[in-house]
Amino acid sequence: MRLITTKPLEEIKKYAQKHDKNPDSLDYEIVSYSTDIVFSKDKSKHYEGDEVSEFLDDALFLQDFKIVQNYEINIVNKTQSLVDFKIAANSSLTKIVANFKAFCFDYDLLDDVALKYIQNAINKKFINSGLYLGLRQKKTNAILMQMIKDFKDEKIEEKNIILALGVDAIDSNDPELKLYYKEKKENQENIDYSKRGFVSAVNGGDLIIEFVKSIEAKDGKNLKCESIKAKRSNLKNEPDFKISENISQMENDKSIKYYANANGYVYFSNNTYDIKDSIDIKKITFKTTGSIEAGVNKDVTLNVFEADYLKDAIGPNLSIEASIVNVKGCVAQHSTINAQDVTIGAQTHSKSKIFAKKISINSHRGYCKGDEIFIERLENGVVEGKIVRINQCLGGKVIANKVYVQTLTTNTMFEISDLAVITNCIGENNKFLITANSSPIIAKSLTQNAEKLKENNDLLKNLPKLIQSKLAIINSNKESIIQIKQRIAQMQESNTPIPAAFFNKLKEFQNISQEYNDLKEQFNDANEKKKYILDEFAILQDKVFDARVINLNTWANLNEIRFKLTQPKIELSYNTSKDEKIYCIKLEKDPSIDDEEKSIKIVKIENNQGSEDDSLY
Repeated sequence: MRLITTKPLEEIKKYAQKHDKNPDSLDYEIVSYSTDIVFSKDKSKHYEGDEVSEFLDDALFLQDFKIVQNYEINIVNKTQSLVDFKIAANSSLTKIVANFKAFCFDYDLLDDVALKYIQNAINKKFINSGLYLGLRQKKTNAILMQMIKDFKDEKIEEKNIILALGVDAIDSNDPELKLYYKEKKENQENIDYSKRGFVSAVNGGDLIIEFVKSIEAKDGKNLKCESIKAKRSNLKNEPDFKISENISQMENDKSIKYYANANGYVYFSNNTYDIKDSIDIKKITFKTTGSIEAGVNKDVTLNVFEADYLKDAIGPNLSIEASIVNVKGCVAQHSTINAQDVTIGAQTHSKSKIFAKKISINSHRGYCKGDEIFIERLENGVVEGKIVRINQCLGGKVIANKVYVQTLTTNTMFEISDLAVITNCIGENNKFLITANSSPIIAKSLTQNAEKLKENNDLLKNLPKLIQSKLAIINSNKESIIQIKQRIAQMQESNTPIPAAFFNKLKEFQNISQEYNDLKEQFNDANEKKKYILDEFAILQDKVFDARVINLNTWANLNEIRFKLTQPKIELSYNTSKDEKIYCIKLEKDPSIDDEEKSIKIVKIENNQGSEDDSLY
């Protein structure tokens, strides 16, 4: 029975009642459909079939309208389903998805028949669920046909296909202020609670703040043509703070971005953001500030004013980073300072560390490393630098290219690569080790050359065995190769076919010969390389012969000056005597002695020859 209706399921019930049939035994087929849209009293439109697909345009679909669909159907007896599948929708009914499984598919159906059957089944599920045909349905014929083929070819077992999409509502969000300069280590599993961002350093050009504007709310519409109201925010959609001339801003529809115009740290006061380059603070402690990591290269100066020797200006277990650090007071245990320039007005703890290009410390007991270092009083601390100046040495260790000491007492160890100048030596048991390794650059080169020399020596050790094995093969096959070459010449004269085995044997012999020549060349190259490395060793090590230990006054008793060479491995030492007048102690090599070890000796020069390094400053 064929008829036109808006409600196919009700027509089945009427038909079943009229003809005394069970409605569950009946079904319907969709022949065609039409859609009437009423926008207003004066505006309406009629669509046949898929013409209604123009409502895929969101702007058109979101208009206010009333919709009625009429379906031309055939009422038929229900048959066993040839293809079974499920459709599901999201909670807002703006998305419909069909789930197909291969085991619910009749493989005997022709592809076109299966496609038509599936399309009809989809349309019935839409109508039975109160959804409209064609209104927001995606064109799925090609996808469905490929799915049918993939099921038959056993390429897939399941397929999800989006059938229709409405328009989701877009809720307006609250405006958001993103403080990028504060985003430090927040996502790390092991949080260091000493690093709480008291100072947030930035570079010029860094994005430091972003004010994300509220998104404009937009209503949506589901697939039953029901409006979905969006949530709207009542908050003010503009920032409530000010910025200084050190910060610039760029605005678009979505946000306002704020950039630092200079290096420094972000400072917020009186509702205004600013970039400053100097921090003045009484003291740094775990409770008040935590660690301060303003960055070594961000032009930030940190001034700490606590000067009481009984209190720590920088507390224990803290990390300090800034371009310039000026501390009037003391640095506690397990605290570390990284900077370009550091000044400590009081003392450093024995378990503190300081790293900077320029360092000045009143009383040093910890560890410091830099390029230019001045220590008023060294009290069993460790100093590592290029040029080190110390007024009083009361014990400790100094590793430097050049060191200048005003007053040397006892128990201080020096590792020097270039020069040590002592103005007054008044104590015993001081040790001077003069070695090229005391210079970081030379030490690195010596280490690299030592590694190269070992690798090269290993090669020289292994290559002769390989060369001999190849030579043995060549010698054992030489006669047979001569015979093969003669046989080939004879066969070529008589136009007799030459066996492939002859050519293979010749090629194999040529390969062995080439490998032998390559190995010999490697061996010769390795010998040349060894000579070059040893020459490099000699050049680097000869720096020791330029090194000097200078005392501008008399020596105290039992101070050791020791010279150490790596290649050859030689150590020479000299111990001073009380009131001994030796201005300069150095190494010299006597070119007239062939034995290299015996040619090297310590030279003591008693008179001042006017060196430019004589004075301490």
